[in-house]
Amino acid sequence: MRKLDHTSIDYVVKIRRQWVGQLSDYYSSNRDISEEIVQNLHAMCDALTGTKYQHKLIIEHNFIRVYTNDSRLFNEITGAVPGLHTVNYTQAVIDRPRNSVKLKESAYSNRSYFRSVTVSDREKKSIGKFLLNQDSIRLSPGLKEWSSYHWRSWTESYYFVDHNDTAWMTMLSLIYPGLIKNTIQIIKA
Repeated sequence: MRKLDHTSIDYVVKIRRQWVGQLSDYYSSNRDISEEIVQNLHAMCDALTGTKYQHKLIIEHNFIRVYTNDSRLFNEITGAVPGLHTVNYTQAVIDRPRNSVKLKESAYSNRSYFRSVTVSDREKKSIGKFLLNQDSIRLSPGLKEWSSYHWRSWTESYYFVDHNDTAWMTMLSLIYPGLIKNTIQIIKA
């Protein structure tokens, strides 16, 4: 789901019900979206769009993760949405500036994350070969594996490159423009 509004919820539920109705395996036949679930989704939408507390929302599979600096938002949500099954609260102390990562040891000053995109086989080979031949950067383990093997034709948003300069980014943008999503600073802990 891309937007949090009632029209988007109804559209996604309609599409999912049509999709599940066309499948005949056991897994899909037990994935019915009940009216209670739809009501809970709309109640969650009302709670989150009507709140005065700042938050970040991440929707993945059948989980909703809400990040906030004000725990009163969780009381609002649990009071407004009776159908919540698993509610976990975790408090974290973030002692680093925004758009940065803290590492104990790093020879690099910046970390650049990739966008999640689908690439052709030719583009994947070019990107992988280019990245593996750069001595001045460090690839994340997932990106290193992706660059070495030819079985997945998309990048993940958690792939990153640690680096000190941006010269390699210029070359990468010639191979695949817009692949870098953002760059953050690495701070030594």
